[in-house]
Parts: sequence; structure tokens; C-alpha cells
Amino acid sequence: MSESVLPDQQPGLGLGDGFTANKAEQTADLAGQTVVVAFDDGRAVAYAFIDHENLTIDDASATPLRYEALRAGDGLYIVAMQEPDRPEASTELVLDLESGVAFALDQTIGPKASGAPAVLQRVRNGTIDGAFGASFERTDELIGIRAMWVYGPGNVYEHLYLNQEWYVWHCLAGEEYPLADADPYAVYKVRDRVYLMIFSEKVLTMGAAMLLDFHHMRSYCAALGSESDDAPPAHFMFGAHGTVLSTTTYPPV
Repeated sequence: MSESVLPDQQPGLGLGDGFTANKAEQTADLAGQTVVVAFDDGRAVAYAFIDHENLTIDDASATPLRYEALRAGDGLYIVAMQEPDRPEASTELVLDLESGVAFALDQTIGPKASGAPAVLQRVRNGTIDGAFGASFERTDELIGIRAMWVYGPGNVYEHLYLNQEWYVWHCLAGEEYPLADADPYAVYKVRDRVYLMIFSEKVLTMGAAMLLDFHHMRSYCAALGSESDDAPPAHFMFGAHGTVLSTTTYPPV
């Protein structure tokens, strides 16, 4: 894992200093545990968390990878990991140890093209330690909500969740002000009023997984991106405190 995942690092994507200020504290909850995930691509993967920042995958004798984990609720974690020889790629892993559901987002930085996301994403659903038939399902429960997310001092964005395929982001304060755009995304229901949102931007070279807790209005996020074609990739975690600004209920059309 790139050192840019460590808590004291900044993303370096033109997002500005302090963008990661409201990130939750790194957790050591997973240290000493081995979590076996059976993915829907037929592969079973054993994640052995050696300590709070090193893990091995499948082979305990393999060179450990660096990881960072954020705790988003009782038994609920988002984990960022990256192979050291593939800085252009990352995996964001969501583990719900209570329900036995796992979700992996594999991201790779591709060529930048106008009007199209540059970070390519692949989704894998999984179950933990023999759980049967569970998965995070796509949901429309965020449609019509307009929310404001504060990532740090002077780093404020609003989201408008338009439908199941597109959302709008708008920078209210920060390095990207007054930029706004509509990007493709997907939302999965994790728990009651807790959602997993994945997206890949067209303006920035950046893709991310976000756990959005609408009970406590808190987000827990991991992203991969690059500031320019010749800039090194950045893999980092961040988070925000949120406020629901409005909710629109659409009449039948």
C-alpha cells in the first residue's frame, strides 16, 4: 500500500490542504483477525490482518501489504489496500462482520478522456466465513436527497442524488469552487440508513467508495486518483460530517 494511505497524508489531487481533516481515526479493530471472503467471481480470499497496518492475502508467508481501516459502525469497516508494485490500482474493501457481507471495489487509473471517468472500477460481492446468500443490494433510497458534506475547514461539497445512475456534486468551498458536475454512481444499502456509494469522476481523475451513515451524518471514504497524467497516483482515506439540506419527493410521471 502506498504511504499516501497513512493518516497524516494529503491526497495531492488539487483538493487542497485540510481535505482529509474530518476523516475518522484509523482503527486497529481488525488486528489479529483473519477474514475469509468468498467472492462471486468464485475466488475465496483470506485477509490476515497482522496488526493495525499490515496484512497478508491468502499466503501468510507472502510479503505483507499496508492497509488502513476505518470503523463505520459496530462490526462495519472500510479498508483501503494497495499492492506496492501497482500504484495505479487499489482495492477498497467493505466488511460487515455482523451480517457476513463483504464488498470489494477494484480500481485502476486508465487514460484520461474528455467527458469520461478515468478511474475504471470493478465490483465484487462476497460473503464472510460461510455466510450464505447475503449481499449489499442496489437501492433508490437516496433519490431526491440534497446533502452537504464538510471534509475539513473550507472544504465543503453538496451532493444531489438524482436517480439510481447519476448524482451531482457541487463544491461550496475549497480548491474546486465553484465547480460542479454530474457523475455516474451506484448506491447499495448496507444497513438501515447506512449506504455504500461508489463513483468515478469526470473532472478529476478520482474514483472512490464512500460509506454514508445518515443516522449520524458521517462519511467514511477511500479514493484512488491522480492530479495529472505525469503525477504519481494517490491512494488515501478521508471523511466528512454531513447535513441533509432538503428532500424532494417526485410526483408520478
